[in-house]
Amino acid sequence: IEQLPQHLGENGMEMADFLIAAAPRPMLLLGQAHDFFDPRGTAEAAADLKKFYTLLGKGADTDYQEDSLWHRYTEMHRVEMMKFFGKYANLAPISADKLDMQEVAPQEFFCAPEGKITNVSGHRGEGALAVEYAQKAAAERPALCEDELRSQVKKLLAVKEMDIPYYRVLRPVRFQPDQPATLSRFGIESEPGRVMCVLKHSSQSAKQCYRLAENCDVLLYIGHLDSQAEMQQQKITTDSLLCMLDVRGIGEMTPGGCDRPAERDFFNPYQFDYHFASLGDFLNQSMLGRRITDVLATVKLLQSRNCRVQLYGRGQGGITALLAAFIGKLPVEAEDIPATFMEYLESFSHTLPQSMLPFGMLEVCDLDEII
Repeated sequence: IEQLPQHLGENGMEMADFLIAAAPRPMLLLGQAHDFFDPRGTAEAAADLKKFYTLLGKGADTDYQEDSLWHRYTEMHRVEMMKFFGKYANLAPISADKLDMQEVAPQEFFCAPEGKITNVSGHRGEGALAVEYAQKAAAERPALCEDELRSQVKKLLAVKEMDIPYYRVLRPVRFQPDQPATLSRFGIESEPGRVMCVLKHSSQSAKQCYRLAENCDVLLYIGHLDSQAEMQQQKITTDSLLCMLDVRGIGEMTPGGCDRPAERDFFNPYQFDYHFASLGDFLNQSMLGRRITDVLATVKLLQSRNCRVQLYGRGQGGITALLAAFIGKLPVEAEDIPATFMEYLESFSHTLPQSMLPFGMLEVCDLDEII
C-alpha cells in the first residue's frame, strides 16, 4: 500500500525509524517548503535523525536541505545530492554553476516496450497475483469450529468488546422532501467521544422525533452508499421498526476532508475511501472492522433499550452486516454481495473498494463459511 505499510503505525513507528536503521552511513534528506506532504514531518524526521547520529559521534554525516517549491525533485535538490555524493566519494568540490543539467527524454528511462510493464512477455497483473495468493491461502487455512472462527475473525478485523455507547440527539429531517413523514436522527459515539455513525428511524410526528426507539422489534438497514437515499428508492416490507444506519464513510458519514477533487467518487481507486482504508491498515484497524464496530455499537445501544434487532444489508452494507451478525450472533439478511471473496477475486470484476477486502481474510475464512 503506497506510503502506508500495513500495521507499522500500530506501535508508533515513524519515518525516522527507517532512516535510523541505516546509521551511521551518511544520510541526506531533501524536502520542499510547499509540499502537500507536510514539510514539518520531514524536518522532524531530520531532527530525530540528527540526534541519533550525534549519539554515535556522526552528527556531521546527516543533513537536511529544503527548497522553496512544491512536490517535486528540483534543480536545487540535484545540486545538493551531487555535492553530498561528491563529498563522501572524495571527489573535488562541485559548484552549482559548473553543473551541466540537461533534460532527458522520458523514453531514455523505459525499461519495457513503450514504457509499459504489460508489454513484457509473461507479465502477470496484480489481479492474477492476488488470485494466486488467495488460492494458496484458502488451500492452507485450517478448519475451525464456529467459536474459534468467530474469535479469529474478530482478531483479524480488530473488533473489540465495547460498552453501551453514548448517543446524541440530532435534528430530524423529512424522509421525502415532499412528504410530512419525519426521520429521527441520532449520532452514535461508537468511538469514545466521537460520533462515527448516524442512526435514523421514522417517527409518528415532528413532535415525537427526539426519542430513540425502545421496546420494539428493529430491522437495522446498513446501506451500500447512503441508507436514506436507498430506502427512498426501494421498499422493505417488515412489521418491525425500520432503522437506517450510516456507518463511517457512508451516507451522512462520508468524509468532507482528505482529498477535494472536483467530483468526489467513493469508488475512485485514489480518493477518500482508499486513503482512509490504507490509513486503517497502517494502524491495524481495518476500515471494515471499524464499520462492523459501528453496527455492533448501535445494536448494543438498541438492545439496552429492550429492542430485538435483526440486520439487513445491501452491497457493501451486506458484507458489513453479514460479518457483524456473525461476530454478534445476530439474525441477518444480505443482498447484492458476492457469494465468496474468492469468487469475487476470480471474476476480476473489481467493483468493491479496498476497504471491503480485509487483508488476510482468506487465511481465516470466506463469506460462505460464516453464513
